[in-house]
Order: sequence, then C-alpha cells, then structure tokens
Amino acid sequence: MRQHKTLSSPWINNGETVDTEYTLITLEEEYQEGRKWLIGPFLAANSSRYSQLIEIGYTDLQKVDENDRLHFHSHAEEYYVLLSGQMRIRVGSEEIDVEAGHILLIRPNVAHVILEVQQGTRILLIKVPPGGTDKTVVDDTGREKGDGDT
Repeated sequence: MRQHKTLSSPWINNGETVDTEYTLITLEEEYQEGRKWLIGPFLAANSSRYSQLIEIGYTDLQKVDENDRLHFHSHAEEYYVLLSGQMRIRVGSEEIDVEAGHILLIRPNVAHVILEVQQGTRILLIKVPPGGTDKTVVDDTGREKGDGDT
C-alpha cells in the first residue's frame, strides 16, 4: 500500500510541481510489482518518490547478477542493508561475509562486486549522492578497463 500526503503549498523541483509531504512505500508490494529502484532522480520530477538527494532500491537476490563486474563509484557511497539472508562481497582486496542485520558501507572509489548470495537474500540498497553515471568497471587489480589492456 503506497500512501502519500498532499502538501497545502506544493514546491517546485526542476520546474515540476511536487505536492507530497511524505510517501509511505511498502517494500513487498513494490517488489511484487517489479520495481527495484524505489526512490531517486530517475523518476518523473512530479512523482511522490522523486529525489535528487538519494537512490533507494530493494531486491530479493536469488543469485549473483552474472552481468555485474568489479567496479567502483566515483562519487556515491553505497549502503547495503541486509534484511534477510547473507552474501559474500569483494570490497577492495577483501572478501566480506554480510548477514541479515548488517549494514555494509562502501566508500567512493573502492572497487566491489557481489560474489555469492544465499537464495532469498533481501537487500535495501542506498546510494548517496545518487547518480547512475559514476560507475567504472575495473579489472582484478583495480585498474580501469581499457587502460592499456588489449
């Protein structure tokens, strides 16, 4: 059940009127409807879930995303909030086991990739500041792909 309260005085965001004081989102319903990213700048500016300040996603991982590669974000911090299950993630040169109830903060410019997940692992992923264009794929040594590699 998604709820929001309408403001008596709407505010203007990038030329669009936003008229919500708050938005209440039910994670399970959003997941069932196929939404992974719940809040962020990628939504319409007049959406009750639009924000320029943060990205929040929710997923039920069944397996490692085979398309994900070792990468870093040049500006964003990423917070992995494990709601259930467990996963193993490479952060820099370390492999870290993260379990339900843990929050893992990965700083900008630190290479990382999820290596293993227990089926049914549920994660709330938070990126601050948001920005889908600051992801850089690197090789196993942490060098950017294409830096003299053939």
